[in-house]
Amino acid sequence: VSYHAPYFFLEVIPRKYSLTLILPLDFNEVNDPNEIAEDANEYRFIPNSQHGGGVVVDIRESEQIDAAILLIRQALNQPVV
Repeated sequence: VSYHAPYFFLEVIPRKYSLTLILPLDFNEVNDPNEIAEDANEYRFIPNSQHGGGVVVDIRESEQIDAAILLIRQALNQPVV
C-alpha cells in the first residue's frame, strides 16, 4: 500500500509477522529517538517494494507503532524539492 499527498511519503508492506515501512527520508537527517529506522542503502533490494526510500522500519510489536508514526509524520511534512 502506497500513500501519496500528492508525492510519495509512505509504503506499507505486510509481512507474515511484521509490517515493513518505506519512507523517502534522508537517514542522516531523520529524527528517530527510538532508533527503529534503518538506512535503506544497507539493503540491496526490498522484496515486494514498489518505491525506493531512504529509511526502512520493521514494526514487529504494537509498541513500535507510536514511534513509527513520528517517522511517518516527518515523511509527510518534509519539504518537496
